[in-house]
Amino acid sequence: MFISAEYWRPIPEDRLTEYRRAVNVADMDWQSLIADLKARNFRQEDIASICNTKQSTVSDLARGATRQPSFALGQALIALHKSKRKAPADKQAA
Repeated sequence: MFISAEYWRPIPEDRLTEYRRAVNVADMDWQSLIADLKARNFRQEDIASICNTKQSTVSDLARGATRQPSFALGQALIALHKSKRKAPADKQAA
């Protein structure tokens, strides 16, 4: 039996594979996902702010020092990656 972090209820064994596919966190290539976001002009600080985490956590994932983020962070990263959201404008002083 697996407990859903989203709703804190047991997931029946026959639905567990379907659930894991739906959340798509276990086998994600986090380094590539963050590299894709950086290619869209997101800085690590931007990603961290949007995903409600620290820049150092994003850095650890990008370098492979951390292999698996928390469930909530993984979901936030996937949602940002799938979104059409643009990177924040450069914050340099005019």
